Order: sequence, then structure tokens, then C-alpha cells
Amino acid sequence: MMHKACPKCHGDVYRQTWPDLTVDISCLQCGRILTQTEVQAMSQRVMASKRTPAMATAA
Repeated sequence: MMHKACPKCHGDVYRQTWPDLTVDISCLQCGRILTQTEVQAMSQRVMASKRTPAMATAA
């Protein structure tokens, strides 16, 4: 679960796996299902925030 990651309402999003093995990232508060583009952008922001200052200056 990622807190305050919904682009619509800034609610908490979670990963949901369906019986046919498809995966959705959905908001608990508003129910929005994030698009693949939004999920990729969110992942990039998370990875950038986990970089140490030494890694950020080297990149």
C-alpha cells in the first residue's frame, strides 16, 4: 500500500490481483483504478525518493 499516492484524491492506493491474474492499482478512498502510465510515474517517483544523495549526484 502506498499512502497518499492517488492522483485524483491523494488517497491510499493498493495492489489488487483478480482471479484471472490481472493486477490493478486502486485507490481505497475514491475507487479509481490507476492507468499503466500513472503506475509507472508513481514507481519512478518512489525509486527517485529512495536514492541516497551520493547516488543522485552520480546519476
